[in-house]
Amino acid sequence: MKTSYFKRLMVLSNTISERVSIEKEGTKEYNRWFECQRVLSSVIKYALNSGKGSLNTKITVFWECGCDYTEALERLDVSYEVLRACLARASRKLYNELGVNVLDFISDGKPVDAHIEFMVKTGQLLLDDVIPTEVVSLLPVPAFHSIINIEECTEELKLLKALTLVSLKQSIQNVNPNKLAHLLAILGGDGDYSSIVVKKKLWGYLIGKDELKQTMNDLKVKNLIQ
Repeated sequence: MKTSYFKRLMVLSNTISERVSIEKEGTKEYNRWFECQRVLSSVIKYALNSGKGSLNTKITVFWECGCDYTEALERLDVSYEVLRACLARASRKLYNELGVNVLDFISDGKPVDAHIEFMVKTGQLLLDDVIPTEVVSLLPVPAFHSIINIEECTEELKLLKALTLVSLKQSIQNVNPNKLAHLLAILGGDGDYSSIVVKKKLWGYLIGKDELKQTMNDLKVKNLIQ
């Protein structure tokens, strides 16, 4: 017989809390286990709301009592048999919906894998969550094509990764922040004739009117850059 999903969560919660407490705050190990704790909190919240009505109440009370039947029964007006049957049903539902991989990933200190597993299993990981909505609207309407092999989609997959917020943030970190701020000031601000000309040229490049080399050459001709 499988261990109750709720009891597995309780044991794991205590283990991860202890692990976070012994690591030095700010270290790589602390951050890793702290992220595991955050993912686990989401899993626990999902599990405690996996029932409806009176079942949800039983689940919550059982959890608040440390997954102890004796203490839970003192707070609930039900028999042991009824409570056990209700929790067993809820536990099976969680095993079917979430599985054990998410718990194993957390236990192994793999928060990213755990997060992906949990979000995918619960249908919470959507394209709009990782790619800006405005960009998603430019992509083709999702449609399965039986004749296409996923191995043939490497370039398209690279494109999708490049469009994600994670990749965009990484790209921002790879450039000079002062130079980036300077360009943003020109693109968004007002100024004298020279800055307006530069602004128009930069916008021409950004919207695809001109190539970068042509843009820089035009500005050099106008003696607007060194």
